[in-house]
Amino acid sequence: MSHPDVPPTDAAYAQRLVARMAAGDAEALQLLYDTHGARILRFLHALTGDQHLAEDLTQETFLAAWGAAARYRPRAPVEHWLFTIARRLGWRQTSRHRRSLEQLRALPGARETPDSSAPDERLGLHDEVRRLHEALVGLEPRLRLVFVLVRIAGCTYAETARIARL
Repeated sequence: MSHPDVPPTDAAYAQRLVARMAAGDAEALQLLYDTHGARILRFLHALTGDQHLAEDLTQETFLAAWGAAARYRPRAPVEHWLFTIARRLGWRQTSRHRRSLEQLRALPGARETPDSSAPDERLGLHDEVRRLHEALVGLEPRLRLVFVLVRIAGCTYAETARIARL
């Protein structure tokens, strides 16, 4: 028996929530977020490397799901649909960020190395975490996506292939 405060995670429940969202039920959006929000946030944080950006993108993911609920077709689990929306938003944002950094580096007098007040140093993150983050950021985006989906989001290889459209 499940606890009444913990939303069920079965596929039929999630599909009912999306159908309710399509009918304009805002409570269904909140329940979908309660069910899948933490996993989407972890995915986006690993994908972007920025907790605040991941939080914003998580909200954007669920708002986009709200807007697209009427077009959702249950060919795959709702969570895969949410991961796909999050992936698109994350890639779009990281592409913008990468272009901005390239433009900043191209300015005369731009420094090649970050200053000592970099956010990860101010937060006191351990060297292993910093090195892992650098390794993730250094991966080609599709490889990073696969790594994050399998190792961080806990998706199976089949789920990863569907989400990443490999």
